[in-house]
Amino acid sequence: DSALQEMGFTRTRCDHCVFVWKRGTTHVIVPVYVDDPTIVSKHKADKDAVKAELGRRFKLRDLGPISMLLAVGITRDRSKRQLSMEQRRYTQDMLETFGMSDCSPVLTPMDPNVRLLASMSLHRPEEKLEIVQVPYINAFGALLYLAIATCPDISYAVGVLSKPRSSLLNRCK
Repeated sequence: DSALQEMGFTRTRCDHCVFVWKRGTTHVIVPVYVDDPTIVSKHKADKDAVKAELGRRFKLRDLGPISMLLAVGITRDRSKRQLSMEQRRYTQDMLETFGMSDCSPVLTPMDPNVRLLASMSLHRPEEKLEIVQVPYINAFGALLYLAIATCPDISYAVGVLSKPRSSLLNRCK
């Protein structure tokens, strides 16, 4: 934080891990995750200057052009001026973790007309015992990250399923 601010960067108000340097038409953006900064700028010379200055202050290891950041795959097509983001590996790992790797994909993640009711909850003791073993909070967290980062098409389903349903939850205990 202090090194970037000494270099003339300003920390953004909305995310204190993102720093911006502006001079005229030149902009350099540096998001920092723990000890991994990513340097973003329209001009390579500006990125190189920031990298050199950071190199004078810290021991750096340049990992080259970014291809993965926080479980998000990044692909660039400079000729078309396109940037693509995906989470295929994250999604596959998540499905495997939660025992869903053999599930079938669907075009619509959830029928918007479905209404969840307390009467739909589990009733038999063996069902309740089985359901307690499922890490739903972890699954919702993983799905929420996926929905926010690269798959907004599942946001509705994740939102509906993650709403507190105290009567449903109490019946499952």
